[in-house]
Amino acid sequence: MALGCRLLGPTLAGRLCARFIVADPGSGPACLCISRDVFSKDIDQLRVRTDRAWPHVSQALLYLCEQAWLPSSYFRQGAFQDELPGLSSAAVAKTERFAVSFLRSAQARHAIGAVMSGSIDYAQDEWIRRAAQRSGIPFLALCKEHAITDYGYRVFAASLSGYRYHGDGVAVFGPRSRDILGDESVFPPERVWITGPPRLDEWCDLLPAPRRDIAVLFSFSNDYQDGSASWPDVLAAFAAAAAASTQQGLRFVVKCRDPYEEEAVQQFVTASGAPVEVISFTPLPDLLRRAFAAVGFCSLAIVEALLSPATVISPRFGACQNDVDAQFDDRDEALGALVRFPASPDALTDEVLRAASAGIAPEEADARLAVLHAVFCAPAPTYSALVDRFVDEQIARAARRSA
Repeated sequence: MALGCRLLGPTLAGRLCARFIVADPGSGPACLCISRDVFSKDIDQLRVRTDRAWPHVSQALLYLCEQAWLPSSYFRQGAFQDELPGLSSAAVAKTERFAVSFLRSAQARHAIGAVMSGSIDYAQDEWIRRAAQRSGIPFLALCKEHAITDYGYRVFAASLSGYRYHGDGVAVFGPRSRDILGDESVFPPERVWITGPPRLDEWCDLLPAPRRDIAVLFSFSNDYQDGSASWPDVLAAFAAAAAASTQQGLRFVVKCRDPYEEEAVQQFVTASGAPVEVISFTPLPDLLRRAFAAVGFCSLAIVEALLSPATVISPRFGACQNDVDAQFDDRDEALGALVRFPASPDALTDEVLRAASAGIAPEEADARLAVLHAVFCAPAPTYSALVDRFVDEQIARAARRSA
């Protein structure tokens, strides 16, 4: 792709890249989303829940095109700002021409009124931001990452230390993320909107499953993930529950992030001989609505499980300790009544087996919802609607500036 872009030149490459934008039949002014991994879940709900058009382009595609003129050392999340002064003027000029050409073509095809990314610190976004702002189009971010615990706060804050966001507006899932942006002087907190995660709006339409027949374990096997050193023990305990279960028709499923992780986890499961399925593509709510147990560590997926009928289980043994969990703090009294924190592999196995015959009382479901509203915000009426209002305000603000 990079070679092709160099041969075409930045202007033609930008026009070609714009042809890969996925259109949306909604009304305008459209918000062009730069799509990446889990941010696509938020985009899906925005397209379903609002009247606005949300066309999107893959951030990976922008990365491949920009590689035609920029060195690989530039593409470091957050750290790219340190690389900008060292880039050659020719590389900067060509990448900017590519971005301007891309955005002009996008405007012509999709009536773009704003551009939005899934984070504030992606290197690939810098050039689209510059092109958008020069055209009077607000460049926005809906931060797909959110820290709930003190540990998560420290990690997120450290990753943004010294970084400055030069976009026009930021939306975050909850108040702690807004505090981080202010405390680290990343972006003025008074200009940060709290919208909650649109991906959770999918639960609005989900009917109760006729049977709770799935135990799901969210994988955290990659070395860069907190707690990963104890992933083999957690997986073995989950597999032990699958092997010990005597109830008919139950499924034990490991949900991986992508096919690459799925392949690695499958090798372990196959070697163990445990009756466990390994998947990566099934949407999270499709699993959780039927779940009797949800097991995970330091993941927004396990937070989402609080919306489900499952017993929520987060291990507290080995490397899976409270002081490295960005989502659950087992010292929180309200949370401790809603989440199980087994202190050993055997205890985890027992919790999964017990969950098969346990249920969630209506008052517990209400308490779970209260916890979610505290760490995010209450939908009004949906999280997608709050993001839509955020985009509206940023477009109006840009119009006032240019008037």
